[in-house]
Amino acid sequence: MVIYLTTNLINNKKYIGKDRHNSPSYLGGGVALRKDIKTYGRCNFTKEILEVCSDLDMLKLKEIYWLEYYNAALNPEFYNLTNKSHGSINGPTKTDAYLNRGENISNSRKGNHYPEASMAQRGLKKPKVSKALMGKKKSESHCINLSNSKKGIPSKRKGKPDLKQKGIPKPGVSEKTKGIPKPGAGPKEGRHLFNIEDGKEFTSVKECMEFYGMGKNKMYSILKDPNSNIKYKK
Repeated sequence: MVIYLTTNLINNKKYIGKDRHNSPSYLGGGVALRKDIKTYGRCNFTKEILEVCSDLDMLKLKEIYWLEYYNAALNPEFYNLTNKSHGSINGPTKTDAYLNRGENISNSRKGNHYPEASMAQRGLKKPKVSKALMGKKKSESHCINLSNSKKGIPSKRKGKPDLKQKGIPKPGVSEKTKGIPKPGAGPKEGRHLFNIEDGKEFTSVKECMEFYGMGKNKMYSILKDPNSNIKYKK
């Protein structure tokens, strides 16, 4: 972890920054600095170490120290825009590309810039694959291959009629049968119970529970007990 000083050999401007990994190829992250690196080339910049730090807290404090030492934010010989450890006192650097970003995005989308799939979805153009297969009958080998590829794949609608088509009523439904309950519909009785001791019979477990005033857990524990008087009726 180091505090470094990058110097432009062409105009002698400098940049102070911090580098956690002390990478020799890293010259700094300032916008103006990177622009000049692109213009003049990396060969016209040097990097020297001002101080070595042992942890991140010390790294931030030493960066502020060296920035304030040179008063880099107000010094025309420095690329730095602030004396803080990060950021600019004037906020982000608002270049022309940044200020006109909305207009640039809008202009980039004008005209025919949509991919073919999007045009097909918008109804402007049909997919090529549909046009190529339109009116063409599948060969027998093609049908066999399609069938084999779907084997072993479960289908929710396998063997059921297509009820999504309009005008086709559901099977077994008509005006005569509408509203009539199906066979077996309605409340169902549970398993019958009987008491060996008094001969009392019950049509469900619930009825037996209510008669003797016991809870569900106690009722089922009695039914599981082979020596109890209450049994399931076979």
